[in-house]
Amino acid sequence: MGANKKRFRSLLVLLFLLVPIGKLSAAEELFFEGNARFAEEKYAEAAELYEHALEKSSSANLYYNAGLAALKLGDSGKARLQWERALRLDPRHLPARNSLRRLLDDLDLPGKEAKSAGWLIIKSSLFDLAGMIFSVNQWVWTAILSFWLIVFSLLGFCWNRMRVFPWLALAGLLVGIFALTVLSHLNQ
Repeated sequence: MGANKKRFRSLLVLLFLLVPIGKLSAAEELFFEGNARFAEEKYAEAAELYEHALEKSSSANLYYNAGLAALKLGDSGKARLQWERALRLDPRHLPARNSLRRLLDDLDLPGKEAKSAGWLIIKSSLFDLAGMIFSVNQWVWTAILSFWLIVFSLLGFCWNRMRVFPWLALAGLLVGIFALTVLSHLNQ
């Protein structure tokens, strides 16, 4: 038993040594450097740093900041593109959503079938609205959990012949179909 504990401790120490603690990726370093340039009102340098960071990695915050820098440089088209990309990655990214709404309102441009409504752009489709509630990863997990709900409900019904299991399977099926429909709509 003592040898197993020693092996476990050695494995645990090895795992901690393999994980770099506190080290920033190149994209994160460029992102923070871009933020510093933006704060100094050096928008061209900030935009360039954000573009280099986007070549290495992408995130909604990075696209949002790149859009802000583009807008400060007077390129509203690029700002719109960057904010739409941010919303594609994270439909609930409120700063990008609000900035895009303000830009479209200022330019009197319509969004993609969008109507401005307060702090949020509501699209005509239920699936677009559902896509704003959860991120893509959350919809994937919803579909996976729905699948397992169906499987376990049907197994429980076969083994116990209880009446509640078919209803659980039906609920799981409906939630799963809705989640997969939202996912397919978001990936268009």
